[in-house]
Amino acid sequence: MRCGQMVINIEKSTGRIVAFTSARRYKAAVFATPSGRFGVLSGHATQSVERLNVQNVIHFGTGKEGNGVLGAGWGVPEDGFVWTEGPFSSVNLPISEKFSTVSFSLWGYVPKGGVAQSLLVFANGVMIGMSEVAGKAILKLSLKNVPISGGLSLQFSVPNARSPKEAEGVADDRRLGIALAALVLA
Repeated sequence: MRCGQMVINIEKSTGRIVAFTSARRYKAAVFATPSGRFGVLSGHATQSVERLNVQNVIHFGTGKEGNGVLGAGWGVPEDGFVWTEGPFSSVNLPISEKFSTVSFSLWGYVPKGGVAQSLLVFANGVMIGMSEVAGKAILKLSLKNVPISGGLSLQFSVPNARSPKEAEGVADDRRLGIALAALVLA
């Protein structure tokens, strides 16, 4: 599937990303889901990172300071984390300082017998990483080639997000992808 200069190949049966090629920069991150639908992520920050934590660690979950920078595509914060709901989500950080890396403490929703979640991460429209996420992990990505002008928008694509109701037969219709507990800018 082609989206301007971006090519994404997704296995229709599993939703797993099997290949990705891109140019270095985009004005917006454009994604395609296994069903062929397109999504565009963009957004504006709502809270100052400087007020969040002087050590550049941002925590997510019930009552945590990071909830104010969650953009579209996130569920209700839970105890120590927040789930992506659906295939697209964003975190919008109103920063002006240039950082060299961003690290995420996260895990994927993987029902019994399921496969790891495919995850693509963009920063201000520049692809900075791709990973398969299952158990708890720290994902550290470079921000070296990311222009910082007016903030940092982190976009996540999780094309094989699934509902626990569909996958496990429980009464939960949310389409879960990854759980985000914290991020660190360094």
